[in-house]
Amino acid sequence: MNNQKVLLVAVLATALAASSAVGAELNFGGDLGFYLFDVSSGNGILPRWDTLTKSAVPDTWGDTTGRIQTALESHGFGLYWNVQLTDNVSVNALTEVGARTGATPSLGTKLGKQETEAAFKALSLPEAYIQLMLPWEVQMSAGILRPIFSEDYGEKKGYQEANRLFQSSTTAYGGEWHDLGIELYKSFEPGGGLSIPAYAYVLAGEMDALGDNNSNKTLLFHVAPAFWKLRLLGSFGFGKAGPDTALMSWSRYAAGLAGDFGNFWFRGEFFGGSWAGRVMLNEANKDSLGNVLPETVAVKPIAYYLKAGYNFMPDKLGLVLTYDQSSPDWTTRSKLGYKTQSGNTTDAGESYTTIGATVQYWVIPGSALLFEYNRGMWKVGDGSLNKIDFNRFTLGWRTVF
Repeated sequence: MNNQKVLLVAVLATALAASSAVGAELNFGGDLGFYLFDVSSGNGILPRWDTLTKSAVPDTWGDTTGRIQTALESHGFGLYWNVQLTDNVSVNALTEVGARTGATPSLGTKLGKQETEAAFKALSLPEAYIQLMLPWEVQMSAGILRPIFSEDYGEKKGYQEANRLFQSSTTAYGGEWHDLGIELYKSFEPGGGLSIPAYAYVLAGEMDALGDNNSNKTLLFHVAPAFWKLRLLGSFGFGKAGPDTALMSWSRYAAGLAGDFGNFWFRGEFFGGSWAGRVMLNEANKDSLGNVLPETVAVKPIAYYLKAGYNFMPDKLGLVLTYDQSSPDWTTRSKLGYKTQSGNTTDAGESYTTIGATVQYWVIPGSALLFEYNRGMWKVGDGSLNKIDFNRFTLGWRTVF
């Protein structure tokens, strides 16, 4: 386990205990999630290096069934800490543990081959911040934050709707965002049934880092105006990455629509952005010896998801349907079957299409069994050299307390 993370958690626990000793209000909450049954089957094509032609050729593989797994989720147990110091000041944190199982199918790997023995995922501290109520009903949070860039990931709604989030929400090119900085939140209520929750952030811009490696800061804005039974979702963030001597610009945006109509609800979000200064290899650009030369390009990935749910019996039985698409605008050369050079290439970008259906059964309110079916159709380029088609069935149990 990382010694720095152990130290952080130890300091946090000591601070919370000390706060409780001087009369502050100490509260706990959390969630626990694990898989009781998880199995995949499918087929696909893998690139194979041909020594005669010195090129990658397709190698088709037939139906393969992975082993049935029972495991703690990758974010399996989270414990939320809250210390209310005064009416306007509180300390909040999340400590989290989980397991790495390798159960999820992987593009460029046969089913079953990607599976590894479950390994303990180190104790982490994804959230730790001080929250303060300012004048004019502005709420400020400062510390390690999970910014509200997307609802699926940022507000953690997706974790309660299914066993797992797909590529559109769980990558830094999609809806995922962690950072260190300051959040300002205020809900504007102009009247007429219109409500406008608004967030503004000043962040380090290092994506899941506990520090900063340059003097540039990232700005992020999120609004979610609600009227009648609908909500519009919008986010925009921008900054520069790298050391001060070689800063590269990037920007990210999200746009979506959600609605709640009693037992029926829906939500969809689209993510995009541009990252300049990414070094890629281009097959069309070779030297006299045939070596592929690097180029500096801007990658422009896109991702989106659509969800719809229906509660047949509120707090007892529900159904969630999901369509998820992610196109990172790059791939690794190893997935294309190249053996002589490493790096990324834009020649054949990856594409991840995943369809999901989850039946939810609440044992008690806040504790649900989730039986989920996923259909994955993942490929590199047109799929003629590298693809995987799979079916995955999972029975999970998630409890929020």
